[in-house]
Amino acid sequence: MSIEATSPSLAITLNDDWATQHANRERHYDSLGTFTGAELLQAIATARGEEQDRLLYTLITLAHDGNQAAERVLLQELIAPAREMVHRVTAMDTYSRTDRVNVAIGAAWESIRSYRLHRTAHVRGNLTMETLRLLAPRRPAAETAAHTITVSNEDLAEILGTWDPEPTPEMELANLFQWARDTGILNREEIALLARVELGTESKREIAADLGIAYDALRKRALRIRTKLAQGVRTNLLECV
Repeated sequence: MSIEATSPSLAITLNDDWATQHANRERHYDSLGTFTGAELLQAIATARGEEQDRLLYTLITLAHDGNQAAERVLLQELIAPAREMVHRVTAMDTYSRTDRVNVAIGAAWESIRSYRLHRTAHVRGNLTMETLRLLAPRRPAAETAAHTITVSNEDLAEILGTWDPEPTPEMELANLFQWARDTGILNREEIALLARVELGTESKREIAADLGIAYDALRKRALRIRTKLAQGVRTNLLECV
């Protein structure tokens, strides 16, 4: 059973602010040019690979230089995935839906402000992975008590400062799959197969029979996907150093 909401809905407040102050207002974003907020979000949504990285990375550098409009576009881009992610954090089941979403938005905000500028590739995936890390950190309770998200909303800082989540292996694997999808390391079909093998209730022989392939072929295909994912994770860790 969830507790009653202890803070107003930050998602509603931000979406209202976006609609009235940003979506249709033109602003200049340095080398990117002049866009309304809605146009810039659309450009990010339709861009792929290096072009999407360029858009997001430029906005991050502008945000770090104090450009609040750029930071606001980035936050609006992350609100939807942050809301989706937080509902998989089982340690927050006792919080109301409103409080969970508020915490998720705070984590997304912090992922923008703390982004490491040497990481110029897979920018959207890096932002979502950092948001997940903030939502489900592995840290001692004493350290967690001292950790707050540095945004202006005091309610978010209070919730995060007293929360000590312990993610399940299944949840961490699902989060890893989402990161692999966001960064383009794995495609939809590869993630679907690996999730079925690793998280499903079917045996590998049952999956192979359903797909109409040999058991050994399924095993080798799953191994290739695992190897590809592991290489992507290693590359990402090297970029963090």
